[in-house]
Amino acid sequence: MESVAALRRNAHLVALFQPGLVDTEGLRAHLAAARTCGLPHAAWLAERLAGGDAQTPEATAAAMADALLRLPCSDFHGAELRPDDLARCLA
Repeated sequence: MESVAALRRNAHLVALFQPGLVDTEGLRAHLAAARTCGLPHAAWLAERLAGGDAQTPEATAAAMADALLRLPCSDFHGAELRPDDLARCLA
């Protein structure tokens, strides 16, 4: 089983990584701007952040690293990857 990280430079593999909400300074700045502008999604986003529904940047980076280091190429190429799915398949 060859991992994505072990491939030679001339190989091209593509996957879509969808971490969902990631609690970053940028997301919090967006929330503040959305509130100021009275945008309807501001309340929803604030609820998600307050409820702990956002991933930390560290957890997101760890999931991405796991995908690159541990997934076989056949499972990586063309995949839509989400942290929760990765945690189950790499366990």
